[in-house]
Amino acid sequence: MKALALFDFDGTISDRDSMIDFIRFAFGGRRFLIGVCRLSGVIAKYALRLTSDTQAKRRVLTRFFGGYDYDRLLEIADRYAAERIGKIIRPKALEKIEWHLSEGHEIAVVSASVEIWLQKWCKDLGLTLIATKPEIINNRFTGALSSPNCKGEEKIRRIKEIYDLSKFETIYAYGDSPPDRPMLALAQHSFYKPFE
Repeated sequence: MKALALFDFDGTISDRDSMIDFIRFAFGGRRFLIGVCRLSGVIAKYALRLTSDTQAKRRVLTRFFGGYDYDRLLEIADRYAAERIGKIIRPKALEKIEWHLSEGHEIAVVSASVEIWLQKWCKDLGLTLIATKPEIINNRFTGALSSPNCKGEEKIRRIKEIYDLSKFETIYAYGDSPPDRPMLALAQHSFYKPFE
């Protein structure tokens, strides 16, 4: 049976926001806290819904990584995959991924996170990654995004760019927040907050 399993990452596979976790890993606790303090206005606007999550994400990424050498950033991301990311993965989520792999199912991680810090982990497990794309100019990460934030209906658009869903007899989907509901609606077997 040809099957596709779609997994959200942050809060579904992981037990926390991977962007914040990656920034803390890259810069250490002290520099992270200083950066967060300087972003307090952006954070307050986001909390009050005066700015979108996409705008807030760009401001955070630009503050920490604007102009950062892309090759150096990928080295940090590889270290993050080797040393840290396993510590934020929910054991039951990993068990479910391993079950789908053992059944020969196609698996895609569909995430609003920027692909930089998830791509090595996904590649090592043999998973397809569909995520928000970073803007890279002259081999430097600008902090901006080169694709729409991969959440809500954008997840559907990106999934359909890669997969002809009519070719799958069964689709599974796993998510943990309201923006995951359009993706969950694609599946015959959908699971909301299944690993908590």
